[in-house]
Amino acid sequence: MNVDSRSETGLLRTSSRRQTARLRLTLLYTALYLVAGSVLLTVVYGLVAHNLANNPSSRGRCSLRRVRSSISARKTTDSNQVAKCKAALGHATQLGAAAQRSNTLRHLLVYGALGLGATTLLAAAIGWLIAGRILRPVHAITAAARRASENHLGERLAMTGPHDELRELADTFDDMLNRLDQGFASQRRFVATRRTSCGPR
Repeated sequence: MNVDSRSETGLLRTSSRRQTARLRLTLLYTALYLVAGSVLLTVVYGLVAHNLANNPSSRGRCSLRRVRSSISARKTTDSNQVAKCKAALGHATQLGAAAQRSNTLRHLLVYGALGLGATTLLAAAIGWLIAGRILRPVHAITAAARRASENHLGERLAMTGPHDELRELADTFDDMLNRLDQGFASQRRFVATRRTSCGPR
């Protein structure tokens, strides 16, 4: 295997690692968002279910009071019939409230899950862009390291932006190139001086 093929293989491996790092960051952002959204949806669902269980619908309560008032206004003497009517009405009200509660919770769960799925896809896309932006300085450092050689040490990253870990890494890389450049320059001057001193007189 020659030097060119080795360098191409190294570039492919490095590129693969970069894509893997970006993909991992994207998956991490997406997973965190999905977990947080699922917890929020669960809490909201539990609160709504608890509230609907403790508070029957106002429409059902109004209907029950209206029918009871109508039964009392007729002054029915058959207490058994009145009790049966009230029991049937109460049972119907409970069934209606249960159906309404079930329908409300079902819609909440379906729409909440659809909304969470759509926003998770959006979070994945944004996470992919953010991961690429975060890794951009690392790509610049890697490219500068590939271009660096004994005769090409004058390039500097001179990265701007906040003083974070990536900025510190870039500044450290620039300092390393500066020391290497000075070291090779001193070596070239020493070699030139030796040649001059050892030359023919």
